[in-house]
This record gives sequence, C-alpha cells and structure tokens, in this order.
Amino acid sequence: MPVLILNNGYDSLNLIKTNNGFKILSFNGKTYNIDPVEKLNVKGKERLGSGRVYIWSRSIPLLKKTLFIGYGPDTYALYFPQHDYIGKFLFLNTPNILVDKPHNMYLQNAINIGIVGTLAFILFIIGYLIYSFREIITMEDNHYKLITISIFLLLLRI
Repeated sequence: MPVLILNNGYDSLNLIKTNNGFKILSFNGKTYNIDPVEKLNVKGKERLGSGRVYIWSRSIPLLKKTLFIGYGPDTYALYFPQHDYIGKFLFLNTPNILVDKPHNMYLQNAINIGIVGTLAFILFIIGYLIYSFREIITMEDNHYKLITISIFLLLLRI
C-alpha cells in the first residue's frame, strides 16, 4: 500500500491510499478513516496556550450532552475525539498523544459531573469565600486567621 508520510519536524503522520481514499495509518498498524470532528471554529488560534485552544475547541461541543449529568468522574479521555489524528498532528505536534484532560478545571468538571454540578461547585466556592472573608475580618486569633487567609487565597487562585 502506498504510504504518504507527513513530518512536522517533531513527529510523523502516516497516510495510506486505499480504493476509498486516504486513511490514517496509526502507530499500532491499524488504519482509521479521516472523519470530521465536531469543534468550535477557532481557526488560526488552535496553538495558543500550548495547544489548549485546540483541546478546548474539541471539548466544548461535548457539553451539549452534559447539562444535568456528565459522563462520569475521570472519563474525559474516553469522550474526547481521540480519532482527530490530523488535528492532534497539526496543533499538538503528534497524532499519537492521548488527550486526557482539557487543562481547564471548570470545563473538565462540566464534562465529568455536568453543567449543573459545576455551577453547584462554583456556588460552593463563592459561598466559602464570602464566609471566610467575613471570618478573616472578625477573627482575632492570629494562628487560625493565618490558616483562613491561606485557604481564602488558595481558593481565589482557582
């Protein structure tokens, strides 16, 4: 079978020509169709954030099915379009990488536990920030105040 090897200076993408057009030849010797992938239109910005925009553009469409219930804890890698070999080759420099996290806690929570669960999580964090801010203002004990301030600042970073 004729093979077309595309090399980006980091890794290669192997294509084979069949009677039905080109197919991707993976590192394990299996062939895959070049199927379209549902994505946001972020043309030209996919490489921003070390490829995070590419990952987000493929992850956000997954939210359509996770309004009330997500796909389940730690199942992101199962639902991300791993078959997007061309996109991974172009924007992550390797078609063989396993995308196992979206590099965004809120997006990952929305996919794993659902959008409603993520909103509840955000409300919990906001509620705790309000509570701890009030405690910091009224607290007199320096030891507990230091711990409360530390947790408060840590949660602001989220």
